[in-house]
Amino acid sequence: MAASLCGERFDEDRPPAVTTANELVAAEVRMQGKACGNLGSPLYRQLMEAAATDAEAGGIIADILAPLAFEPTGSAITLRLFGAMHRLALAGRAPDLARAYPSCGGDPAGVTPRDLWEAFESTCRTMQSEITGRLNQAPQTNEVGRSAALRGALDIVAAAAPLPIRLVEIGASAGLNLLVDHFALRWPGGSRGPLTSPVRLDDAWTGNTPPEGDLLIVDRLGCDINPLDATAPDDALSLQSFVWPDQTTRLERLRGALDIASTTTISVRPESADSFLAAIEPSPGVLTVISHSVMWQYLPDDVRAAASDQLGRLAAAATPDAPIAHIGLEPPRTSDDSDVDYRAARRHGGFVITAGCAPHFSDRVVGYCPPHGPPAHWL
Repeated sequence: MAASLCGERFDEDRPPAVTTANELVAAEVRMQGKACGNLGSPLYRQLMEAAATDAEAGGIIADILAPLAFEPTGSAITLRLFGAMHRLALAGRAPDLARAYPSCGGDPAGVTPRDLWEAFESTCRTMQSEITGRLNQAPQTNEVGRSAALRGALDIVAAAAPLPIRLVEIGASAGLNLLVDHFALRWPGGSRGPLTSPVRLDDAWTGNTPPEGDLLIVDRLGCDINPLDATAPDDALSLQSFVWPDQTTRLERLRGALDIASTTTISVRPESADSFLAAIEPSPGVLTVISHSVMWQYLPDDVRAAASDQLGRLAAAATPDAPIAHIGLEPPRTSDDSDVDYRAARRHGGFVITAGCAPHFSDRVVGYCPPHGPPAHWL
């Protein structure tokens, strides 16, 4: 099955053959629940299994999601629904559900599975119109934990070209990973970044530690088809709602990054990756770094091809005085580049970290990292 948005699948399994919309919904919800459980959310695994059973019986989950049953799997309809529900709980509008959500101060151990499902199902019924209206919002978590990979890759390219850095991110969401130098990374025997940062990535690295140098980021800009404003309360709530409610470490990182963003200038333009890159040129005296994480698979084929062409153009135009670096954290691709290769991801224990710095060295694999971040393992 294709990965859900935000890299929140880590498998390639497919649901059994199904024929009706309700069966499709049940299969999708059940598969997403399995993936959430495998990625450390037993709460969502439990709730999604109950939701799948409800969909099979033609219940409220079928009523809400059946109109979207034939959407591509990458549309992540289950995460859209559960994000809308989490948003209500975070906003104090679903108190019975919030009692089981650690993100809202609740404790799932204090709520029986039956009571939890009844709270979820009741909220779906009473808030159905509002929930349905939010299903057009694709999940975005702007996963700050991925900076464990991006910071190391940035250090690698900066060592090859020790110049002031223009950091450029495609698929940037709210641009929080453009703040990578503001985050504290710690691991046994080492650290990077300001240790007083509200964003702490503990046990961030294993393996061969990337070289350390002084990062001077002089410009931060990004693009996204649907950018969010980290300083806008509604967008900040949306980002938090798509973090799974029993994964409080992820939520703490996000909230810390939102605090940093409130005092740091970030520019994220509403633009596709290919057209955005077409406007980028090498800049004398500056290392231009093109960055992205878990977004490449969601680009339409023509946009992905055009963005690749633009990256090639920039690398060819790079000079020692105006270098171009390319860093990324993405799922491995099949040999024909037609799809994500989740079997390879499982073999490596994570997605692929790549780094290249033209004209000094070409893109290469430098490590692996899980979809949500730490630990990044360096080769």
